[in-house]
Amino acid sequence: VYFGSNYSQYRSMGIFLTGSYIYKDKYSLMLGAKYEGNSKFAQDSRWGLFPTLAAFWRMSEEAFLRDVSWIDDLKFRFSWGQSGNQPNGNYLYFNTYSAGSSLSYMDMQGVKPDGVELTSLKWETIDQLNPGLTFSGLKGRMNIEVDYYRKKTLDLYLENSGIPYSSGYESINRNDGEMENRGFEFMVDYMVVRREDFTFSFNINLSRNQNQVLRLPENYALEYGDMLDNGNYKISVVPGEPLGGFFGYEFAVVYKDNDDAIVRDENGDPVYGLNVDEPMRMIMGGPSGYIFEGGDAKYVDRNYDGKIDELDIVYLGDLNPEFMGGGGLRISYKSFALSSFLFFKVGQKIINQTRMDAEKMYNYDNQSKATNWRWRREGDVTEIPRALYNEGFNWLGSDRFVEDGSYLRLKTLSLTYNLNPRTLQKIRIKNMRLFATAYNLFTWTNYSGQDPDVAPPSKPDVMPKYISKTPPSRRFMLGINSSF
Repeated sequence: VYFGSNYSQYRSMGIFLTGSYIYKDKYSLMLGAKYEGNSKFAQDSRWGLFPTLAAFWRMSEEAFLRDVSWIDDLKFRFSWGQSGNQPNGNYLYFNTYSAGSSLSYMDMQGVKPDGVELTSLKWETIDQLNPGLTFSGLKGRMNIEVDYYRKKTLDLYLENSGIPYSSGYESINRNDGEMENRGFEFMVDYMVVRREDFTFSFNINLSRNQNQVLRLPENYALEYGDMLDNGNYKISVVPGEPLGGFFGYEFAVVYKDNDDAIVRDENGDPVYGLNVDEPMRMIMGGPSGYIFEGGDAKYVDRNYDGKIDELDIVYLGDLNPEFMGGGGLRISYKSFALSSFLFFKVGQKIINQTRMDAEKMYNYDNQSKATNWRWRREGDVTEIPRALYNEGFNWLGSDRFVEDGSYLRLKTLSLTYNLNPRTLQKIRIKNMRLFATAYNLFTWTNYSGQDPDVAPPSKPDVMPKYISKTPPSRRFMLGINSSF
């Protein structure tokens, strides 16, 4: 058993008021507001007011749609509201100090300030808009829901935002910047056949979410990854790009020989230096000044300066899928029923770290069979560079190790059989159902790793890398449900 304590405290309180009006179940309006206070803020910015609004219009009750036989219900929904987030720390608007032996000076204990007095911090505000449409028709056989949402985060709470060292501090917490999430969700459930002994229906849901950083302070930089070293990708949170995206080099096969590893201009012509008889050789930027040779990985020199460095990196993608969703079939015939559920993601990008480790040929690690096709001699045309022990730049973070993680997975498949109630009455059983269910039967994907379902990074400085985690196991279940 672990016991702990804390020497800080804060208080939070709020009041929520709401009122609604409904007219003939055709029109509805709801207004509300939350007035919330938190002691983590200074007195002038401690309280925040967050309004909400929701409404619907049942269009199917209007005269121009009331007599349409295939519409059971058609409703337009709209909601808008705001909410607030508080900072993580306590006592941020005070000047706090620390004392201890580690701060001693001339055998006297020292005292130092812990941070800047943050009296201007305010609530991080989330502004969300959500219109939608609900439809049911064909005498209850079809249901459709469509939703669009836009969530904008205002006055972003930025922790450890850098400030000039001349202030005496490295960073502060502050409000500045905006971020937006937008997308849609679509769901349809349709009973294709509905008879006494046979039914067939399907359902499908589809969603798309896009996030984008709209604005950040000018001196705020969130970058991770040294692009002048092997194995690294770069995360750079910049306005106009989504969170979760990463940057790297463009891989362009392998230099077949030394004559191929030369600098070329925009037209593909060799570039000559002081020695007009011999073209300039491509080099790796940074202090190493490594000169590329035949068999080395070839990266695209985007600015044609004869040097591979951070000026040549491009946006390679992010783990956020373009689309995701699921669906399945339901079939019943007399006492039998078959159901399934499939799940899919489309357009996500994954850094295959396992492939990088198994193809780099940089140390004594076991390598994959792909390295059998590596460059060995002058003139070889291949996509696998030569083996170089503890040298070279043949496994820089590039699109060579970035793969499409789209997939379709059969999550569940279930077959059930309901025994005849008349037969069960003879043995005093009300009902009995036999079932067999299989989980994670098949996954259809072009991803070369074990499992394309990679969890999103837990922190902004963590890359969406795949490191050969155990894929979900196939499971089979047989069972009986009964009641007496």
